[in-house]
Amino acid sequence: WKHNVTHLVTSATLKPGKRKLGARTIKYFQSVIAGCWVVCFDWIEQCLSKKRLIDETKYEVASDTKGKGGCRRSRELRKKKHDDGLFSDIICVIG
Repeated sequence: WKHNVTHLVTSATLKPGKRKLGARTIKYFQSVIAGCWVVCFDWIEQCLSKKRLIDETKYEVASDTKGKGGCRRSRELRKKKHDDGLFSDIICVIG
Protein backbone atom coordinates (compact mmCIF):
# COMPACT_ATOMS: atom_id res chain seq x y z
CA TRP A 1 0.00 0.00 0.00
CA LYS A 2 1.24 3.48 -0.88
CA HIS A 3 -0.03 6.74 0.60
CA ASN A 4 -0.48 8.26 -2.87
CA VAL A 5 -3.01 5.68 -4.13
CA THR A 6 -6.09 7.45 -5.50
CA HIS A 7 -8.32 4.63 -6.81
CA LEU A 8 -9.12 1.00 -6.11
CA VAL A 9 -10.60 -0.75 -9.15
CA THR A 10 -12.82 -3.69 -8.21
CA SER A 11 -14.62 -6.52 -9.97
CA ALA A 12 -17.99 -4.84 -9.28
CA THR A 13 -19.86 -3.65 -12.40
CA LEU A 14 -22.63 -1.23 -13.31
CA LYS A 15 -25.01 -4.05 -14.12
CA PRO A 16 -28.20 -3.83 -12.02
CA GLY A 17 -27.51 -5.08 -8.52
CA LYS A 18 -23.78 -5.56 -9.18
CA ARG A 19 -22.34 -2.31 -7.77
CA LYS A 20 -21.95 -4.25 -4.54
CA LEU A 21 -18.55 -5.57 -3.53
CA GLY A 22 -18.56 -9.33 -2.98
CA ALA A 23 -15.77 -9.38 -0.38
CA ARG A 24 -14.09 -6.81 1.86
CA THR A 25 -10.34 -7.18 1.45
CA ILE A 26 -7.41 -5.49 3.17
CA LYS A 27 -6.93 -3.30 0.07
CA TYR A 28 -10.60 -2.32 0.25
CA PHE A 29 -10.30 -1.30 3.91
CA GLN A 30 -7.08 0.61 3.20
CA SER A 31 -8.79 2.46 0.35
CA VAL A 32 -11.86 3.34 2.40
CA ILE A 33 -9.77 4.55 5.34
CA ALA A 34 -7.58 6.60 3.00
CA GLY A 35 -10.63 8.16 1.33
CA CYS A 36 -9.79 6.78 -2.12
CA TRP A 37 -12.21 6.25 -4.96
CA VAL A 38 -13.43 2.63 -4.96
CA VAL A 39 -14.77 2.09 -8.47
CA CYS A 40 -16.26 -0.60 -10.69
CA PHE A 41 -14.15 -2.07 -13.47
CA ASP A 42 -16.49 -0.36 -15.97
CA TRP A 43 -14.73 2.92 -15.10
CA ILE A 44 -11.46 1.60 -16.57
CA GLU A 45 -13.23 0.41 -19.71
CA GLN A 46 -14.90 3.80 -20.22
CA CYS A 47 -11.66 5.72 -19.62
CA LEU A 48 -9.90 3.57 -22.20
CA SER A 49 -12.69 3.91 -24.75
CA LYS A 50 -12.77 7.71 -24.36
CA LYS A 51 -8.96 7.94 -24.07
CA ARG A 52 -9.18 10.15 -20.99
CA LEU A 53 -10.08 9.99 -17.30
CA ILE A 54 -13.81 10.35 -16.76
CA ASP A 55 -15.85 11.31 -13.69
CA GLU A 56 -15.83 8.48 -11.15
CA THR A 57 -19.12 9.27 -9.43
CA LYS A 58 -21.30 7.03 -11.60
CA TYR A 59 -18.80 4.16 -11.21
CA GLU A 60 -18.26 4.28 -7.44
CA VAL A 61 -19.00 1.03 -5.60
CA ALA A 62 -22.38 1.50 -3.92
CA SER A 63 -22.11 -1.05 -1.11
CA ASP A 64 -20.21 -3.96 0.34
CA THR A 65 -21.27 -7.09 2.23
CA LYS A 66 -22.07 -5.12 5.40
CA GLY A 67 -23.56 -1.81 4.29
CA LYS A 68 -24.11 0.95 1.75
CA GLY A 69 -22.26 4.16 0.94
CA GLY A 70 -19.15 3.64 3.05
CA CYS A 71 -16.75 4.43 0.22
CA ARG A 72 -18.50 7.69 -0.64
CA ARG A 73 -18.90 8.79 2.99
CA SER A 74 -15.25 8.11 3.76
CA ARG A 75 -14.04 9.98 0.68
CA GLU A 76 -16.30 12.97 1.38
CA LEU A 77 -15.30 13.07 5.05
CA ARG A 78 -11.60 13.09 4.17
CA LYS A 79 -12.17 15.93 1.72
CA LYS A 80 -14.34 17.90 4.17
CA LYS A 81 -11.98 17.39 7.10
CA HIS A 82 -8.86 18.20 5.08
CA ASP A 83 -7.58 14.64 5.48
CA ASP A 84 -8.04 14.32 9.25
CA GLY A 85 -8.95 10.67 8.89
CA LEU A 86 -11.97 8.42 8.73
CA PHE A 87 -12.27 8.02 12.50
CA SER A 88 -11.56 11.64 13.48
CA ASP A 89 -15.10 12.19 14.85
CA ILE A 90 -15.28 8.90 16.76
CA ILE A 91 -15.09 8.70 20.54
CA CYS A 92 -14.40 5.28 22.01
CA VAL A 93 -15.16 4.53 25.65
CA ILE A 94 -13.74 1.33 27.11
CA GLY A 95 -15.00 0.37 30.49
